[in-house]
Amino acid sequence: MARNPTYEELEQRIKEFEDEADVRSRTKVALRGDAQVLRVLVAHTPAAIAMCDREMRYIVYSRRWASDYGLGEEDLIGRCHYDMFPDLPEYWKQEHQKCLAAKL
Repeated sequence: MARNPTYEELEQRIKEFEDEADVRSRTKVALRGDAQVLRVLVAHTPAAIAMCDREMRYIVYSRRWASDYGLGEEDLIGRCHYDMFPDLPEYWKQEHQKCLAAKL
């Protein structure tokens, strides 16, 4: 039969949960800041760089990327790479999916 925890044990568990919640909260804030720095760096780099999510929607890209691939001035964030390049060979779509699935 399991024993009931003491008041002190419960206080200790609550403190541990609060500490863990605090660490998670600080980590989330730090990650948001890191993501913003990454977006700014990619957007302003002189190289042609684009990053997509698992559905191949743009999450960040450089001006050079849009320029080099003739994508104009419109905002590409959230747009699907395959909609922007409808004639992309099936081979590249398969390669993208392998990379996204970490099957290199």
